[in-house]
Amino acid sequence: MTWKTSGRLAWCSLLLHFAVSQIIPGALGQTWRYIDNTGGDPNTGEMPTYSPSDKWAGGQNCPGCEAQPDKNSAFQGSWQDGTYHSNDTQPLSVSFTFNGTALNVFCIMDNQLGYTTLTSLTFNLDDETVGPPFIHPPDTTQPPYQYNVSVYSNSSISDGVHQFTMFAGGINDSLVLFDYAMYLYQDGSVTGNAAPSSSSSPSSSSSSSSSSTPSSTVIPSTHKSSSNLGVILGATFGGVALLLIVVGLLWLLRRRREQDQNTDVTAYPVQAVHPQASFVSSTLPPSLTQNVILDGVTSPSLTTWNVASPGSTVPYSPPRPITAASLREAEIKQQLRHYEQTVAVLRQREGSVYGSSSRSASDRTTSTAREENRRLRQEIAVMHAEMERLKEEHRSLQWEMEAAPPPEYGQAIEYDREHGVMESGTNG
Repeated sequence: MTWKTSGRLAWCSLLLHFAVSQIIPGALGQTWRYIDNTGGDPNTGEMPTYSPSDKWAGGQNCPGCEAQPDKNSAFQGSWQDGTYHSNDTQPLSVSFTFNGTALNVFCIMDNQLGYTTLTSLTFNLDDETVGPPFIHPPDTTQPPYQYNVSVYSNSSISDGVHQFTMFAGGINDSLVLFDYAMYLYQDGSVTGNAAPSSSSSPSSSSSSSSSSTPSSTVIPSTHKSSSNLGVILGATFGGVALLLIVVGLLWLLRRRREQDQNTDVTAYPVQAVHPQASFVSSTLPPSLTQNVILDGVTSPSLTTWNVASPGSTVPYSPPRPITAASLREAEIKQQLRHYEQTVAVLRQREGSVYGSSSRSASDRTTSTAREENRRLRQEIAVMHAEMERLKEEHRSLQWEMEAAPPPEYGQAIEYDREHGVMESGTNG
């Protein structure tokens, strides 16, 4: 599978994930609701409970508080400020109830020094400890305040009403700036309060996750939104349509990949038109080199001869029988190719020697280079003379082969002469 196909499949997987996580949950009546630190849950009227009450204050209206985040960056412009000291008689806590299958709790982190800014938290869900503790020491390399930091996240909660409590206690002093919480509500309607939005993106600080299954009694919600059958059916059919589109795209990509693989191995007919080619057809692509037997000698490439284009038919002469003359002709061709390559190498070497001698300031070096060039020119002249001799011999062999009778006819004449059937061209 190529990387392009893998990329297409990845996009299809993202579309499928969007359909499953967004469209289908909306069709089934799943919606995110929020619980604000001061406004509470607008759907149920549930308000967070802070303990001890005298240790908490509305941070947006607390000029005496040391932590002063930006109101415009906090959710709905408010947060709850509380500081725990190790010598306190009881821990700080904030608790609330919710009816859902997932929960996310968000706080503001203070990265300044000079007062208590360490945030150390533990969590209870239905009177059971869940998730690892959350600890955030002040980080001066980050902005003074970090908003929308998820301190607890759990997407594996059984459907029903649950009690959640967040604690700050133990041996460490801890600052808690609680902002809001979000939970996934299950209902037969797609209505519900909107998810919070902020100009600041959520921080990448550590968050905890738990999959506890509490055994609490499911209490009906005090607020039930009216179901909208048309919206549910529309969202359902939209999700199904999107799934069908994704499946169709996957099928098309699979078919395209199979076609690409078949194209890579398509055989193209190749025919040599040289009259002495014994091996005249192949099933190789036009760009691939294939050895061809010419009169018993292997030629290194088809590129010397005319090659038929894919799908075309080029007539060719039948191969001639192997004779002593044809073998000698092939040998001459091979020797000529060898001499041509040798001459090219010698000329290249001659040029390099000349260049090095021209750059040298030594008379001795220059004299040696000239002697080397003279010797190379002599070798090239010898090679040219031998090539001319071979070409002349080649022309003579071609004339003999063209003038010679067919092998079958020549063999018949030799047989008649040996057996006295024919003398001097006449029959006795």
